[in-house]
Amino acid sequence: MALLLQSRIRRESPAPEMLPVKPLAVTPLARQCTNVLQTTYGTAPVGDLLRALAETGGGDEAQSIFQAMALRKAALLPAVKERLRTGTKYEKYMLTKFLRYCPWPETLPELMALASGATQHWLPRQGALHALGALGDKSAGPAVAEILRQPKCSTGVQLAVIAALARMQYREAADVIRPFTQSADIHQRLYAARALAEFGEPVDEAFLLASLENKDYVVRQEACGALGAAGVTGKLGLVAVNDSHEAVRAAAAQAVLEHGMRGQPVAAKVEILRDALPDADRLTTTWIVRSMLAQGGDAGRAFVEELATHDDRLGERSRAYLILAAGR
Repeated sequence: MALLLQSRIRRESPAPEMLPVKPLAVTPLARQCTNVLQTTYGTAPVGDLLRALAETGGGDEAQSIFQAMALRKAALLPAVKERLRTGTKYEKYMLTKFLRYCPWPETLPELMALASGATQHWLPRQGALHALGALGDKSAGPAVAEILRQPKCSTGVQLAVIAALARMQYREAADVIRPFTQSADIHQRLYAARALAEFGEPVDEAFLLASLENKDYVVRQEACGALGAAGVTGKLGLVAVNDSHEAVRAAAAQAVLEHGMRGQPVAAKVEILRDALPDADRLTTTWIVRSMLAQGGDAGRAFVEELATHDDRLGERSRAYLILAAGR
């Protein structure tokens, strides 16, 4: 009987190749990856892709190139490292801009050489320092801090050094940063104050609060970040609503959120960011997506993946940042 039943099953069951195949669900992120890899940027030879990056003026085109580069890391990495050493000023700058969004740890030696090069143009040097900050590798801290001792180091490079040291949490740099709190340049004073506040050191709160009234919106924007790092957020809620400049309003809102997340477990950070999203402005919305991926762990990534299903600008940006995060 058993043999007869098995024979009947063999006769009545379709051949394996005839069985209906249930199609696998294609996520919006997977679809976007496929679409990116099918574009000119996804199929172009490495040299052509890097040439396109150097020639782009930025904007959505640069973001499309960045996504293609993130997905093609294995093929691109040797050429990117070489161009960081030998490329033109603008090539180096655009590569460092990409590496701010999509840090590649393998590029640390080239970024460090570019940032430290006293004869290099200030633009790619600043870009390299911001990329080093995005990497967050504290082992680069001593060499980055040493740049502040270089004679004739430009103000812009010094600001980028201070920001990078703060982002990589290299607290040992506090002594070399502290003199900048007495600088005649208000931007240096604000950057130094923020870095020291990030390290948990006391700062001149009266100076930071007074800077919120400065006519220069960039100064007000920098003051918001420093006040948030120092935990002095009382006035930032009003600034986030009332300041005349969008960038300052966004900086104030982000500083309040960053302060609220400081020291919280991952789950609480995700909840804070999620609750803030419906009322967030354009700039803060993008910042929330990036913060979810950077600080939200698996739950934050899952939330951004849900946002990526939306057929709107937020969904498009979420898909783009997921690709960049995956390309690290």
